[in-house]
Amino acid sequence: ASPNLSCRYFTASHETLIWARKHKSARHIFNYQAMKNGFFPEDKLKNAGKQMRSVWSLSTPKPIEKIHGKHPTQKSYKLLERIVLASTNPENMILDPFMGSGTTGVAALRHNRKFIGIEIDSNYFDVAEKRLVDEQFGELKNDWTPQAGRIHDSSHEAIHEMTITK
Repeated sequence: ASPNLSCRYFTASHETLIWARKHKSARHIFNYQAMKNGFFPEDKLKNAGKQMRSVWSLSTPKPIEKIHGKHPTQKSYKLLERIVLASTNPENMILDPFMGSGTTGVAALRHNRKFIGIEIDSNYFDVAEKRLVDEQFGELKNDWTPQAGRIHDSSHEAIHEMTITK
């Protein structure tokens, strides 16, 4: 968890995940065997060969995850990787409407998923773009950009969107 600088509250040590589907009859994806039998050495609560529980013990983002820039609510790669592996299959499309620094996109690319990210803040969009280009090519390439564009909403604020496939 991020530090509690005010020292006036409990330190937040959880994230809430919303698991939703398009309509009532839609089937969701849950890769039970991957979660039960996966190797998760960073999680002190996960017992090998046992069912995945709803409480996970994962660290905050590592410094290497912030080399392209920082985001105040950045999630760790290990958290997003587990979510991607649990709830999607290869070649699925993942939408992150609050892309931030692009961690969901990194997890998607590393596990053969397609990714659409949306970010309203151009500074964080730039961080995510650098990070995803680095992930795509192993080093920053100045001559490549993902399919990216700006969409304007009714308040005339720019919304930045990118789509990346490996």
